[in-house]
Amino acid sequence: MARPRKNAVKAQNSLLTPDKVAEVPVEEQPYPLPEGWKGGRGNSLWKSQETEKPTGNFFYYIDIDAVDNKQQKVISPKQTPVSQAPSRASRKLHEGDTIFSLVRPYLRNIAYIDEDISNCIASTGFYICSPLKNVNSRFLYWLMTSDYVVLGLNKFMKGDNSPSIRKNDIENFPFPLPTLDEQQRIVDRIEFLFAKLDEAKAKAEAVLDGFEIRKAAILHKAFTGELTAKWREENGIENDSWKEKDFAYIIRNIKAGKNLRCEERPPQENEIGIVKVSAVTWGFFNELESKTCIDPSVYNKNIQIKKGDFLFSRANTIQLIGNCVIVENIHKKLILSDKILRLEINKNISNKYILYFSMSTKYRKQITSLASGNQDGMRNISQKNLLKIKIPLPTEEEQQGIVRILDNLLAKEQQAKEAAETVLHQINLMKKAILARAFRGELGTHIPSQINPQRTEACI
Repeated sequence: MARPRKNAVKAQNSLLTPDKVAEVPVEEQPYPLPEGWKGGRGNSLWKSQETEKPTGNFFYYIDIDAVDNKQQKVISPKQTPVSQAPSRASRKLHEGDTIFSLVRPYLRNIAYIDEDISNCIASTGFYICSPLKNVNSRFLYWLMTSDYVVLGLNKFMKGDNSPSIRKNDIENFPFPLPTLDEQQRIVDRIEFLFAKLDEAKAKAEAVLDGFEIRKAAILHKAFTGELTAKWREENGIENDSWKEKDFAYIIRNIKAGKNLRCEERPPQENEIGIVKVSAVTWGFFNELESKTCIDPSVYNKNIQIKKGDFLFSRANTIQLIGNCVIVENIHKKLILSDKILRLEINKNISNKYILYFSMSTKYRKQITSLASGNQDGMRNISQKNLLKIKIPLPTEEEQQGIVRILDNLLAKEQQAKEAAETVLHQINLMKKAILARAFRGELGTHIPSQINPQRTEACI
């Protein structure tokens, strides 16, 4: 191993001097460092960790669950009786520390310790980075959240159940370190750019947060006749043309599958598959969610799933029971299970109108009340109770009109949702790019075109 360079950096206008930061040999540095920067080991950037045991009656405890790894913040320190203090509750914290989870570091349970949580005690599952005087606390925080550090430390993980890194891994890891003045400039630039990106992020999150509310409102208007009120007026159709019917009126036939022994693997070519309940979600049939029947002699064309089938999930969790789907494409030889029903809808009733109704709040409430079973586990709905579900039913022509309107409105909502998801993904990539450039000394005063908050926001 090459010997460290001596006097490689003249640290002007800062507290950074060669005797305070142990240099990393050139061959171990992550990349060529800008002039005036040093490569330092972790244990030369922060103080030694301190131990503090809980005292008094209660204390506030920060464990892994207390960290929101999306925001990388401590959001819910736990008020814990001292008598029930976990043995791991012994890491002392200070304002300006950065905590970094040694357990599954790829999950990014990293957080900055503000004044209001500096009196908490942290788990020994965290490494506590308490910056020395020559290290800006916010610089250290942003550095520890960067891909360079997180991905770099991931390489040292060991263990199967809870893969972890050791404190020696983080203490000996090479970190880039500029002068204090440059550290502050980098922090200011990162936080300015992130604030701009967070404005766009807030708008995208608002779109996502409101998606289910807007969809529920659209469906409510559809099945109360509000969406087609003008159409009825223009065509001289009275509001009392709507009738409330139960499923016994609209369903011509119900076909159930069989409870069969299967292998927990997808069927291969020419093998018979049986669908799982997870294959039926609202509006989407996932034929990959199937398993192989052990006995191919059970194949029966009467229970084979084919294009155009209307499927109903009669057993699932309380959130998913009653899922409906119209099979649009199928490439495998699949048969119904005992948990999936095929409903044959009367010819004068739109299958898709029924499908859309199955997405409504009114439908969900009925399913919940008619289902039986364990409150916390799988729920079931009998064919008898299925036929009791009530549905507001207009004329066939109006059903088709409602379907066309919903096709259009819900497609636009889905597009807006997907655009918002894309924006959030782009923002995440932009932040990673900003940090990567920052710690290479490449973050100038302009915003590159690929890191443009206004362009990102316009996509929402």
